Amino acid sequence: MPNQIFAEPFLGKYDGVTPPTLLEKGWVSNGKNMRKVSRFGGWKPRKGCLIHNTTALEGGVAVKSLHQYTNPKQSDYHFLAQVNLKLYDSTGDPPTVSGTTFGSSLGVTVGATPGFSCVVGEYWIYADGSGIPIFWGGDNPYILGFFSYDNSEAAYVDFTREAGDGRSTTATVLGDTNDKIYVLTTERCEGLVFDLGSNVNSTARTMTVKAWRSGAWAAVSGLDDGTKTGGDTTLGQDGTVTWTRSTSDTMRIIGNVMGYAYEISFSEALSGSVDVISCKSKQDPTPMTNKWSGFYEWVAGCRFYDQSAVEYQESIGKVGNEATSQYLDISSATT
Repeated sequence: MPNQIFAEPFLGKYDGVTPPTLLEKGWVSNGKNMRKVSRFGGWKPRKGCLIHNTTALEGGVAVKSLHQYTNPKQSDYHFLAQVNLKLYDSTGDPPTVSGTTFGSSLGVTVGATPGFSCVVGEYWIYADGSGIPIFWGGDNPYILGFFSYDNSEAAYVDFTREAGDGRSTTATVLGDTNDKIYVLTTERCEGLVFDLGSNVNSTARTMTVKAWRSGAWAAVSGLDDGTKTGGDTTLGQDGTVTWTRSTSDTMRIIGNVMGYAYEISFSEALSGSVDVISCKSKQDPTPMTNKWSGFYEWVAGCRFYDQSAVEYQESIGKVGNEATSQYLDISSATT
């Protein structure tokens, strides 16, 4: 007997509690592509789905997971997909309806199992159990540390809050001839984005950028100063300073902040006080690196090996307190 199709007018309400055989004609107890409004408010069809891109990612390999990330300090939104051991960032946010492609690869290698992500502070952290979590701050995250070295005082002045709070009412002040800027970032970076206030440099000066590498400052390559005006007037306008990213960049502690360190100096003194409202970094997604929190912790244990007695002596009580009368005497220690 061939299948027969019977029309069933949905004229009643949605009732997901009463058994279907006891419902009145035209009532609905369950069904695909419909959702319950309320027990007494009837039913409603779901909106369904739309095709957002017509070209499959990575030759038709299945998408393992989808992620959304918004940088909480600057509303920088990203829609990301995990597919074929890669992370893709959508070109459109959300993807354009009936677009030809989804987006571009972030250039990192991830696992084949579905990944998870969360936002910690300003940064997006992705993990799937295959290796070190991926760490990313979006297009231009704020810097980790911003210090001005006052040559006259031979001291670092901490402007991290002023350069990273996103407020136009706070700014760092630069000016003297031998003063330098020290910027620390969470990961290796390839540029800095400067937002300047009303006070900018108006005298022809050039900028030099160095990175901390192998225990010394080394000039970066491919430097392009987008803050220049009139040829060589650095910090004369808002702009981006870029250079070639290097895996040789290493971390350093400045002002109790540990991060990848970059030194900015000028050929001569600027025209006057220059206000830097904010400073952001340009850094790619990368496996997370360990960093010091900036706080000193007490040691969990300490023993001194007395060679003459051929024994270890418990010494935590001598080094684990602030009393100057208690100390570990190592004057007789030998190699």
